Amino acid sequence: MACKSCKSSGSMNPDIKTDEKLVGRIIKYAVKTLGFLIAIALLPLINLAIIWFMFETIVLNKDIDLRSVINKYVTDKKTQKEDEEEDEEEDDYDLTEDDVIMLNVEDITNKSK
Repeated sequence: MACKSCKSSGSMNPDIKTDEKLVGRIIKYAVKTLGFLIAIALLPLINLAIIWFMFETIVLNKDIDLRSVINKYVTDKKTQKEDEEEDEEEDDYDLTEDDVIMLNVEDITNKSK
């Protein structure tokens, strides 16, 4: 939704400068590109920091017991698989064309009238 002044003037973005100089545009995009390249160069350092934080949290922290977390996850998955198998057994039918009644279906075969 636009404001009332934008609706009446017909332009949706009144703050856009159309008379921006070419040199200003080049500098703006050069700075953005340089910032992007610096961020790309820092990614390995950021990844190492994340890996070190995870190592400290999971391995060096004595308060966390991963066995209980893993056991809970494994038992939840086992019960979920058993429930899915029971559902599949209930839905396993050997239906034929005569067993099914089709509703709201148009006959599109080429039959002469």
